[in-house]
Amino acid sequence: MSKKALLVGYGGIGKMYADQLMRLGYEVEVVEPSADHWHFQTVNDIPKDKKYEVAVICCPNIHHLNAVLEVSDVCKNILVEKPGLANTAAWNRTIERFPHHNIHLVKNNLYRSEIETYETIVDMDRVSKIDINWLNKDRIPNPGTWFTTKEQAFGGVTHDLFPHLYCFMFAMLPFHTYQHTIPQTFSMQRWNLDNINEYTDYGTINKDGTYDVCDYAEAHYLIPRDNDEPLPVTLRASWKEGYNDQAVHIQYKDGSKVDLQFGLCPNEAYARMITAIVEDRFMDHERQTWIEHDLDQWIHAQLEQFNEN
Repeated sequence: MSKKALLVGYGGIGKMYADQLMRLGYEVEVVEPSADHWHFQTVNDIPKDKKYEVAVICCPNIHHLNAVLEVSDVCKNILVEKPGLANTAAWNRTIERFPHHNIHLVKNNLYRSEIETYETIVDMDRVSKIDINWLNKDRIPNPGTWFTTKEQAFGGVTHDLFPHLYCFMFAMLPFHTYQHTIPQTFSMQRWNLDNINEYTDYGTINKDGTYDVCDYAEAHYLIPRDNDEPLPVTLRASWKEGYNDQAVHIQYKDGSKVDLQFGLCPNEAYARMITAIVEDRFMDHERQTWIEHDLDQWIHAQLEQFNEN
């Protein structure tokens, strides 16, 4: 009997998940309300006796919570695309409601093949500053659609790109050193539907739609160190900066620098993530599950820092 996977949503990211799941040997079924030719138009259309090994929630952000609740009847391994749910309280309530389910926020960048480089590059005693940037030349996602409507997306570039930046931060620095550190955050909306390009990497903009989200943001952390000044770590993200800078910039006390370019996450990282989480391929499963859930909660809490500002 073949393994079965369920996709809730079939936009660009859904198509990528379908490809990777099929490469892993899954038979993929899709819930997509806007397309009649897919398997199901709503999760409620799925027969209750059907079971899936994994479900991926990649529909519009505002529908994530309902999708998780509805999918829980037919699947116990549930991956929720960034930015997860609307806030930390909603995430915690959902995890507590389903203690026997395996619910994870998607953190694909932790499964890049080169991630070990990030895990070994930082010596806390030698580093003087770290900048983690995801600055795009011109890459505003689907302007005028739900992506740029705050009440549907929960936020703009913060909720789109900062979950990625947090993964690089987690890979490089001991989690316990900054888990309870409150950052200084800043976000702003620089652009609108009148002053962005008519065409983007994602298609033609909807001039009759909405654009009320931030498209530039920063988060500044001062991470405590034993017997030393706190380590400044700055995260920056922008949809339209005029140049590309997707990299980690590390400055050392001796004046030397290291730049780690990362760019878009390879699709294969998603396949490794699915395999690790669904098939329990962690060397220390109990500890890894604890770390995953703690990190998911932390990422939600960091995104709320922008909501408050």
